[in-house]
Amino acid sequence: MNPERGKPRWIKGAFVYPNVLFIRTRRYRKSLVHRLQDRNHIKVSIQGFLISGASGSWCGMTLSFALTFSILELALRGYVNPHQRMMLKTTLTHIDFLTEQIEILDQEVAQRVISDQEDIERLDSIPGIANRMAEQILAEIGTNIKNQFPSAAHLCSCAALVPGHNESAGKRKSSKGKKGNKYLKPALTEAAHSVAASKNYLGAMYRRTSARKGRKRAAIVVAHAMLRIAYYLLTRKEMYVDLGEDYFDKQKLGAIVRNSVRRLETLGYNVTISEVS
Repeated sequence: MNPERGKPRWIKGAFVYPNVLFIRTRRYRKSLVHRLQDRNHIKVSIQGFLISGASGSWCGMTLSFALTFSILELALRGYVNPHQRMMLKTTLTHIDFLTEQIEILDQEVAQRVISDQEDIERLDSIPGIANRMAEQILAEIGTNIKNQFPSAAHLCSCAALVPGHNESAGKRKSSKGKKGNKYLKPALTEAAHSVAASKNYLGAMYRRTSARKGRKRAAIVVAHAMLRIAYYLLTRKEMYVDLGEDYFDKQKLGAIVRNSVRRLETLGYNVTISEVS
């Protein structure tokens, strides 16, 4: 155990982050293959194909039965020279290797965290956080979270998810956040972006903040909320309960009604408000 963070070093150093690196590299390699397709006028990606499989073959995952062989033939018709074939073969071989290593590390991490499965399930219940992300968060903040971090604010400060408001003499200065934990902050930011269109509390928070401050700041706000939620779930031993997409509207229900009535009256309408029974 790492006495500084109260977490097992073998989870962090040996398995979780190499696995994340493999996943990002595989995603980059797949994008290279797609760009090579487009450069050579091969439009397989348009027909809903993904690059996967042990042999690096083209596997139609969302291909409908209505697609005829003539359309498929047109999509596969392109111009690939021997050099590009070699590059394509090398990239697909690398993708297969990364997929194999990811599966091996997934199995190893699952064995190592089997005693903390309840905490992983609690984190997994948060929208935007899947099983792998939950393992990464738990590996970084540890299992003895209550003794390591006195409050959720301390945990968010450690991850640098608390951008300040720097203003002096009426002048707003830079409020750029600190770098913080280089593994935890990017992971939570990525999870925050994934809930942008979700119909839940975090999704509503993202859209509400994004409309005023932009997507980047909205991601930091939602990531901050996710980390606070994770702290309370782990310390209270509870599962996540969503507040609902209309949570913020309910908090300011009176103001919304008054503003709506005022806007209608300025347009020349007489408005009568009554509650639906």
